[in-house]
Amino acid sequence: MKKKVILSAAFLLLCIAAALYLSYAMHHGKFAIQEQATYPAFSLEEMTDQASQIVYGTVVGREKTKTIKIPVNTGFDTDDTNQGKFLEETVTEVKIQVEELIKGAANQENAIVTYNESGVRALHKGDKVVLFLNEAGFTWGEQGVLRVTEDNRITTNNYDDEKTYNLSRFIEKIQKFKSSE
Repeated sequence: MKKKVILSAAFLLLCIAAALYLSYAMHHGKFAIQEQATYPAFSLEEMTDQASQIVYGTVVGREKTKTIKIPVNTGFDTDDTNQGKFLEETVTEVKIQVEELIKGAANQENAIVTYNESGVRALHKGDKVVLFLNEAGFTWGEQGVLRVTEDNRITTNNYDDEKTYNLSRFIEKIQKFKSSE
């Protein structure tokens, strides 16, 4: 009986210590909560249609990671409890030297575009990629960041089209989607 009381007391003290530590850590910025973004599962054709810009290029630089604040839309709040509140998003600006503009504004060849990396595997200087970008410079997660291998192969990761293509054939496929718009 005495053993049960000692074990119960020890467990209770452990729980109290854990609660105090977590409370301290959360209020002093020592506790990070990871988020997972959810994107619609686009087909390759839908993503081509949704993207305002599609580029093939090489990563030439990365900026420091920063946190941006996004205002919470209170349009549907009936009591305005979120008025003036923000969501925080961690982004890293990645500079891409455009080698081929597949979709977007003319005269972008050899330009530098900024891709806001957030929630995907990191790109590094020298990586070759095809990016499907929205107007703000973001993609729809991993499905919009297609890495090109040294032998100019690209593997799509869309739910309806998981194939490996030669880069030029992939660009031709995207061009066909564009012409049917």
